[in-house]
Amino acid sequence: MTKPISEQLADLSVRAKNAEDAVAAAKREAHDKIVARKEQARAAATKAVEQVNQEMQSVGDTATEKWNTMRAKIAADMNARRRTSPG
Repeated sequence: MTKPISEQLADLSVRAKNAEDAVAAAKREAHDKIVARKEQARAAATKAVEQVNQEMQSVGDTATEKWNTMRAKIAADMNARRRTSPG
């Protein structure tokens, strides 16, 4: 026996509502995942920038240290030549 049209429409309405709810849930889930990935990307970018800054600081410190060492060696060499040169 076939259901009356009103019952069939009620069943269809329930299925349509369930489908709408599923789509809405999927949209929320997708949005939440996008937000989470965006935050992860932002955190990774921030970490990368901080690492580059630290490396640049380290390079700068090393360059300064080497420059100071070279200046001290040049000064020592010049002083040694002054002491050993006739005059």
